[in-house]
Amino acid sequence: MNFTNLFRRAGIGVNDAAVLDVAARADLDGLVVRVCSLEHLIQMKRSSERARDREDLAALEAVQKEDREGK
Repeated sequence: MNFTNLFRRAGIGVNDAAVLDVAARADLDGLVVRVCSLEHLIQMKRSSERARDREDLAALEAVQKEDREGK
């Protein structure tokens, strides 16, 4: 399954092309993976109806606020 299909199947309210454009690449023991931005992760969590994603949202938004304030 490719990235686009994953977003469609999950019903994530984020444009997959926008996510891929800014996704970082990380090497995990020879396996290169793409990692979405904090902003996109927050958008994905907001669009989810899962309780766990809602719980994560407060912590992610706190990190985003600290980044913006330069802490």
